Amino acid sequence: MKAAIFRGEKHIELGERPDPTVQEATDAVVRVVRGCVCGSDLW
Repeated sequence: MKAAIFRGEKHIELGERPDPTVQEATDAVVRVVRGCVCGSDLW
């Protein structure tokens, strides 16, 4: 799946990550349909 990868200050990449899996009985996989980052969070 595609993911935003934060490598450090002002360094964000788009990359591939493995699909999440349930490993414990208490785990859950949540699908995020939309997300955003406030511009002030990037300062």
